Amino acid sequence: MIIIDRTIQNLQPEANGEAIKVVAPLLPKVDIKQTYFCPCDIAGYCEYINKVFADLEDADEYKNDKTSLLFRKYIVSDSIVIKLIKDGQELTTINDNTLGEYYNGVEGNSDYIGFICDWRKVLQTYGVGEYQFLIEKTIIGTQTSDYSIKYYLLPFTNENADKTVKLEWYQNGSIRSSEFDYTGINWYRQIRLRGIFWKETPTLEVDNYVNENYEIEQIQDKINFEYDFSVDFIPSEVGEQIINDAILGNDIFITDYNLNNYRQYLKFDVQPVSIDGGEETDLYNRKQFIIKFTKRLDNHIKTNY
Repeated sequence: MIIIDRTIQNLQPEANGEAIKVVAPLLPKVDIKQTYFCPCDIAGYCEYINKVFADLEDADEYKNDKTSLLFRKYIVSDSIVIKLIKDGQELTTINDNTLGEYYNGVEGNSDYIGFICDWRKVLQTYGVGEYQFLIEKTIIGTQTSDYSIKYYLLPFTNENADKTVKLEWYQNGSIRSSEFDYTGINWYRQIRLRGIFWKETPTLEVDNYVNENYEIEQIQDKINFEYDFSVDFIPSEVGEQIINDAILGNDIFITDYNLNNYRQYLKFDVQPVSIDGGEETDLYNRKQFIIKFTKRLDNHIKTNY
C-alpha cells in the first residue's frame, strides 16, 4: 500500500486545488434594536393589532402617536369608565391627564367623555407591549363592558414605522348618522394604518383663446394633483372610523412613513375625492380601501391677467 501525505504545511493556496485553512477576521458585533415582526403582516390571518409608536428621547409628533376615544352619556346618572389594559391585565383607570388628555365634558358638552391617549406617556410609564382600552358603561340603567382594538406599542424607528401611514383629522359640525354633534368641538383624532400614500398624478387644466392671427394665447393654466391612499386589510371597526368619520373631517392630514416612497409627505393637508372599496375577503373579515385625495391648497395656477 502506498500512502501519500497531502497535508499542506504552509497553508498557502496551491495550483493543484488542495483544501486550505484560512484565518478570517471576526464579524463586527451587530446592535440589535427592538423591532416587531409578525407573519400576519404578510399573511393577515392573525387578530388585528394596530401598531403605535413613541420615542422617549424626542417629543416630536412625527415619532409619537396618539389615540382618541369619545363617548356620550344620555342622562345624569349614566357613567363611563375608561381603563387601560396591558397583556390582559388592568393597569389603571383613566380619570386625569397622566397618560394624555382626559375630558369630563368637551367644549360645553357635559355629557361627552373623551380621552386622547399620548403613547409617549404610556411608554414612559408602562413600557413596550400590547395595550387595549376597556370601556365600562352604564347607559340608561344598562351596563356594558367593551374592549377597543389592540395596540402594539413600540419605540419609534424608521424601520418599525416603515409601510405605515398616520392619518389625522379634526371634526366639527354635525354628522346626522353619528351619536355625536361635533359643532364647535374641533375634536382631534388620529390613527396609524398599514398602507401607503402615493401615486401623485398631475393633470393639466387649460383656459386659452385664439387671437386674430389664429395663435393660441394662454389665459390661465392649472395643474391639479391627485393621490392614492392605499389602506391594507382592516376590520370593520377601523374601516367605519375612517369612512364614516375621518373622510368627513374638516381638516385632514397625511404623514407617510414608507421608506421607499417616491416623495415624503409630512402632515400633508388633503381633501378627499373618492373612495374605492377595494378587495374584500371572507378569510379573516377584513377589507382593503383605496381613498383618493387631492391637495387642499389648490393654488398651482398660472395666470396672465
